[in-house]
Amino acid sequence: VNELRVHQIEVEMQNDELRKTQSELERIKARYFDIYDLAPEGYLIVSASGRIIESNLTAAEMLGETRHSFINKKITDYIFCDYQDAYYKYRKLLLESEIPQVCDLKMITKNKSVIWGHMKTSIVNEEGVVSYRMVISDITERKDSADQLVYLSTHDHLTGLYNRRYFESQLLQIDTQENLPLSIIMFDVNGLKLVNDSFGHDLGDVLLNKASETIKKACRKDDFIARIGGDEFVLVLPKTSKAETEKIASHIKLLTSKVIVANIELSISCGHDTKETINQLISETVVE
Repeated sequence: VNELRVHQIEVEMQNDELRKTQSELERIKARYFDIYDLAPEGYLIVSASGRIIESNLTAAEMLGETRHSFINKKITDYIFCDYQDAYYKYRKLLLESEIPQVCDLKMITKNKSVIWGHMKTSIVNEEGVVSYRMVISDITERKDSADQLVYLSTHDHLTGLYNRRYFESQLLQIDTQENLPLSIIMFDVNGLKLVNDSFGHDLGDVLLNKASETIKKACRKDDFIARIGGDEFVLVLPKTSKAETEKIASHIKLLTSKVIVANIELSISCGHDTKETINQLISETVVE
């Protein structure tokens, strides 16, 4: 009887230890949930065939899914169509190098929204079974900000046309044998200073926008237009002869003469020249 009592006490002590261990495991599980499921980055385990095996909540919500609906879907279903080739090259490099690889990809959510994903992937081999561990961060806001900065640095804030800085850099790219004859038309909006002084800059801005819209109407697919000064615009015409350039300039002047803003007729003056041989300097063609 004494031995049974001792044994019972030992069993109760062991049960207490088990309960303590179970309680500690529950606390660890709760901490794991916070760290893994609620992390700011998305975590995925993807099979060698490209199917999602496991996901945290962040990854599922990032791509418009629930954890349950996410499982067994192909990761490529969430790669934007224009970036499928980039993803396959990324995965190929990962397999060949067997070291973690990083890339930025456009991704598409379940509701067809497009986001930018920063993806870091490593390969894991567990008893001969290969899988991928992926960490995905949503960098859409950062990418959009960067794109906006690039846009602002290359475009005129008023008209949305390219600015002088971008025009000068692009002219060097356009100045090739393949684009000859290369023609350039320079435009000035007549009387802009008088309009600004008499009626205010708001009306002057309207005239400039109307001028840019009118010039754009006459542009072809490969033509290049920029605002390079207060009242100055330039139109670059690859593979365009002097005769063709003359017709385009006359057409634009005709179009602008039909534009009336607050009883003021939009008037522009223009000059043009054509580079016909590669030995000519493009700077000699740009006459302001």
